[in-house]
Amino acid sequence: MRLRVDTFNGQVIHLRGKGRDGGKPRTIKVHPETRCYLADFLTFRERLVREALEEAHLRRYNRSRRIREEIRAKTLSRPNQTSERETG
Repeated sequence: MRLRVDTFNGQVIHLRGKGRDGGKPRTIKVHPETRCYLADFLTFRERLVREALEEAHLRRYNRSRRIREEIRAKTLSRPNQTSERETG
């Protein structure tokens, strides 16, 4: 089952049974103890997703920064290589 925030409203879970075209929509009442576990899980998962997105953003930022620095280093080293060839 793929649990989304909009699938669980605190009282019931909306899902689809098996069958053609995704199955028939079903609504299942949730036991009070299960509600607590599902709410905790959704909160925990939201935090994990948020942290993963932040980490991915930082990785992309650091990678693009590293590439810019490499390009800058190559660009700065070129005039020296060219002048050495011309004088050699």
